[in-house]
Formats: sequence, C-alpha cells, structure tokens
Amino acid sequence: TVDSEKFSLAIMLASHHGIALSEVVARHLACLLLNTEENQNSDVASHLTDSKLAELIKISPHLICERMYAYPNIEGTDHQLLLSYFSVIQTIADDYMFYTLTPKEHIKLIRKIKTASSDLDYKKLVDPSYNLLDVILPALQTE
Repeated sequence: TVDSEKFSLAIMLASHHGIALSEVVARHLACLLLNTEENQNSDVASHLTDSKLAELIKISPHLICERMYAYPNIEGTDHQLLLSYFSVIQTIADDYMFYTLTPKEHIKLIRKIKTASSDLDYKKLVDPSYNLLDVILPALQTE
C-alpha cells in the first residue's frame, strides 16, 4: 500500500500473526515504486527516510531486495522507473548484486542507455539469456 497508516497496520498484523516483517516491507516498497501515478520518486525517497521503515530495513536489507517483486513488472524501456528501482535498492543495500552488478553500476548504465536510445531494453541488455546483438539492432534501426 502507499498509505502510511495502512502500512503501519500491516506491520502490526504481520507481527501479531508471525509473518516476516521483511516481506511486508518489500511489498510496501514495490507498491510505492509501481504506483508512480500516485507517487513521485521523491515520495518513495521520503518513505525510505521514515524512521520505522528504516529500522525494519536494517534488519534484513538483502532479503528485502530479494523479495521486492517490482523488477518483473517494470518494462525494460521504462528507464526512469528502472532508475527509481535501483535507487531504492541502493538505499536499502548498496552492495546488493543483481546480474553481477551493484545498484550504483546499474544506475550508471541506465543513464547512459537512456541517453543513447529510449528504445533500448535495459532488462534484456543485462540478462545473459539474451543475445546482445538481438537486443541492440532493433533499437539502432528505429533511430
């Protein structure tokens, strides 16, 4: 949820029923990221500075990064949302490795790709199961 009061209630209920708080935090952050119409990136950043949320993140930052299921729902060409996603990951755990890159390295690459072509699918570029030429050629042909 994007509502802070509902998040606090969810934390209380999860704690009462033995549900991992890291799971609730991860879902909350994913919801904040994916509801970009309702929230601006600054809203996500302000949520991360909330003392209660910051304390919960410190308990298991890498687990929260693993459980934050936002990445599969982000289009590879939505460079701005990908930047937001990796910025959140960097805030949570700056040493978290994703496709052998740190969040800082992802952010640097996305900025370069965003400048080069809005048609480049970043997710396919970093995914080793895709052929690099197959990903780059369509973007070059549309420019």
